[in-house]
Amino acid sequence: MKTCSVSIQAGNARALRFARTCYDHLAGALGVRVATALERNKVIEPREQCFVLTLRGERWFEERGFDIAALRKQRRQFARRCLDWTERRHHIGGAVGAMLLGRFLDRGWVARCAGTRILRVTALGEQDIERFLQF
Repeated sequence: MKTCSVSIQAGNARALRFARTCYDHLAGALGVRVATALERNKVIEPREQCFVLTLRGERWFEERGFDIAALRKQRRQFARRCLDWTERRHHIGGAVGAMLLGRFLDRGWVARCAGTRILRVTALGEQDIERFLQF
């Protein structure tokens, strides 16, 4: 497991606000930024307590190698609108949120900080997250 050092309490709070896990999905400013980009580009649309994928969104995720059909079969909410406690805006929870966090971790775009919920964006992530969100 990759680790990072965030030793000062103020630094911890700042890092926690920027990128962290919320249960099993991406949260903080980064999580909200991802959700906002997907919503702005008509990949997802808000509906009460969830997000729905648009037809464009189905294609967008599939072009990036995500198995949307398999996610829909899971016994959990597909794409939950999760209110971010630091940003006071929604990030994506549920199966889609977990899938996104998994991709960010697998690609080495973010790394977990041992013993915390904090995620550190890597140098690779700084470049590739922006490319991932291009439309």
